[in-house]
Amino acid sequence: MVEAGIISEYEVQTFKPNQPMTRAHMAKMISIGFDLQEPEGNFISPFTDVSSTHWFAPYVEFLRMNEITTGTTPTTFSPGAFVTRSQLASFVTRSEDVITPELPVEPEVPESPVPEVPVDEDFTVEGIE
Repeated sequence: MVEAGIISEYEVQTFKPNQPMTRAHMAKMISIGFDLQEPEGNFISPFTDVSSTHWFAPYVEFLRMNEITTGTTPTTFSPGAFVTRSQLASFVTRSEDVITPELPVEPEVPESPVPEVPVDEDFTVEGIE
Protein backbone atom coordinates (compact mmCIF):
# COMPACT_ATOMS: atom_id res chain seq x y z
CA MET A 1 0.00 0.00 0.00
CA VAL A 2 2.95 2.31 0.61
CA GLU A 3 4.41 1.50 -2.82
CA ALA A 4 1.01 2.17 -4.45
CA GLY A 5 0.81 5.56 -2.70
CA ILE A 6 -2.34 4.63 -0.78
CA ILE A 7 -0.72 5.11 2.62
CA SER A 8 2.52 6.72 3.72
CA GLU A 9 5.07 5.66 6.27
CA TYR A 10 5.36 7.43 9.60
CA GLU A 11 9.13 7.19 9.49
CA VAL A 12 11.41 5.30 7.12
CA GLN A 13 10.24 1.67 7.05
CA THR A 14 7.79 2.23 9.92
CA PHE A 15 4.12 1.32 9.55
CA LYS A 16 2.90 1.19 13.17
CA PRO A 17 0.30 -1.56 12.66
CA ASN A 18 -1.12 -1.11 16.16
CA GLN A 19 -1.70 2.63 15.69
CA PRO A 20 -5.44 3.41 15.43
CA MET A 21 -6.70 4.82 12.14
CA THR A 22 -8.54 8.13 12.14
CA ARG A 23 -11.51 8.99 9.95
CA ALA A 24 -9.29 11.50 8.10
CA HIS A 25 -6.75 8.78 7.28
CA MET A 26 -9.54 6.43 6.25
CA ALA A 27 -10.99 9.06 3.87
CA LYS A 28 -7.63 9.39 2.11
CA MET A 29 -7.05 5.63 2.03
CA ILE A 30 -10.50 4.90 0.56
CA SER A 31 -10.25 7.70 -2.02
CA ILE A 32 -6.80 6.73 -3.27
CA GLY A 33 -7.30 2.97 -2.88
CA PHE A 34 -10.44 3.01 -5.02
CA ASP A 35 -8.93 5.55 -7.43
CA LEU A 36 -11.74 7.98 -6.72
CA GLN A 37 -11.41 11.45 -8.16
CA GLU A 38 -11.15 14.47 -5.92
CA PRO A 39 -13.83 17.12 -6.43
CA GLU A 40 -12.82 19.81 -8.87
CA GLY A 41 -12.93 23.49 -8.05
CA ASN A 42 -13.88 25.10 -4.78
CA PHE A 43 -16.35 23.43 -2.49
CA ILE A 44 -17.91 24.29 0.82
CA SER A 45 -18.08 21.40 3.22
CA PRO A 46 -21.20 21.07 5.36
CA PHE A 47 -18.92 19.71 8.09
CA THR A 48 -17.87 22.44 10.50
CA ASP A 49 -14.80 20.41 11.50
CA VAL A 50 -13.48 20.10 7.92
CA SER A 51 -11.87 23.27 6.58
CA SER A 52 -10.87 23.50 2.93
CA THR A 53 -7.30 24.06 4.18
CA HIS A 54 -7.09 20.64 5.88
CA TRP A 55 -5.07 18.03 3.98
CA PHE A 56 -7.96 15.56 4.18
CA ALA A 57 -10.71 17.96 3.04
CA PRO A 58 -10.84 16.87 -0.65
CA TYR A 59 -11.01 13.21 0.35
CA VAL A 60 -13.83 13.80 2.83
CA GLU A 61 -15.72 15.87 0.28
CA PHE A 62 -15.48 13.16 -2.35
CA LEU A 63 -16.82 10.58 0.08
CA ARG A 64 -19.66 12.92 1.02
CA MET A 65 -20.53 13.81 -2.59
CA ASN A 66 -20.78 10.13 -3.48
CA GLU A 67 -22.80 9.23 -0.38
CA ILE A 68 -20.01 7.07 0.99
CA THR A 69 -20.20 9.08 4.21
CA THR A 70 -22.75 11.33 5.82
CA GLY A 71 -20.53 12.28 8.74
CA THR A 72 -20.92 11.47 12.40
CA THR A 73 -23.66 14.13 12.51
CA PRO A 74 -25.15 16.23 9.70
CA THR A 75 -22.59 18.97 10.47
CA THR A 76 -19.50 17.07 11.69
CA PHE A 77 -17.19 14.48 10.16
CA SER A 78 -15.00 13.93 13.25
CA PRO A 79 -11.72 13.59 11.31
CA GLY A 80 -9.70 12.82 14.46
CA ALA A 81 -12.02 10.06 15.69
CA PHE A 82 -10.85 6.49 15.31
CA VAL A 83 -12.45 4.15 12.79
CA THR A 84 -13.72 0.77 13.93
CA ARG A 85 -13.43 -2.34 11.76
CA SER A 86 -17.17 -2.30 11.11
CA GLN A 87 -17.08 1.36 10.06
CA LEU A 88 -14.20 0.67 7.69
CA ALA A 89 -16.10 -2.28 6.21
CA SER A 90 -19.10 -0.01 5.61
CA PHE A 91 -16.93 2.59 3.87
CA VAL A 92 -15.35 -0.07 1.66
CA THR A 93 -18.72 -1.55 0.72
CA ARG A 94 -20.20 1.84 -0.18
CA SER A 95 -17.06 2.70 -2.18
CA GLU A 96 -17.36 -0.54 -4.13
CA ASP A 97 -20.95 0.38 -4.96
CA VAL A 98 -19.77 3.72 -6.37
CA ILE A 99 -17.12 2.23 -8.64
CA THR A 100 -19.13 -0.85 -9.62
CA PRO A 101 -22.80 0.08 -9.43
CA GLU A 102 -25.34 -2.68 -9.52
CA LEU A 103 -26.56 -3.31 -13.02
CA PRO A 104 -30.21 -4.07 -13.57
CA VAL A 105 -30.86 -7.74 -13.93
CA GLU A 106 -32.18 -8.58 -17.35
CA PRO A 107 -34.98 -11.13 -17.26
CA GLU A 108 -34.23 -14.44 -18.84
CA VAL A 109 -36.10 -15.01 -22.05
CA PRO A 110 -37.22 -18.60 -22.29
CA GLU A 111 -36.06 -20.37 -25.36
CA SER A 112 -38.90 -20.79 -27.76
CA PRO A 113 -39.03 -24.22 -29.28
CA VAL A 114 -38.10 -24.40 -32.95
CA PRO A 115 -41.20 -25.40 -34.85
CA GLU A 116 -40.91 -28.69 -36.60
CA VAL A 117 -41.08 -28.44 -40.36
CA PRO A 118 -42.70 -31.40 -42.01
CA VAL A 119 -40.38 -33.24 -44.36
CA ASP A 120 -41.71 -34.25 -47.74
CA GLU A 121 -39.82 -37.41 -48.64
CA ASP A 122 -40.91 -37.20 -52.26
CA PHE A 123 -39.69 -33.62 -52.80
CA THR A 124 -36.76 -33.22 -55.22
CA VAL A 125 -35.22 -30.24 -56.95
CA GLU A 126 -33.44 -31.12 -60.16
CA GLY A 127 -31.73 -34.21 -58.92
CA ILE A 128 -31.32 -33.16 -55.27
CA GLU A 129 -33.27 -35.32 -52.91
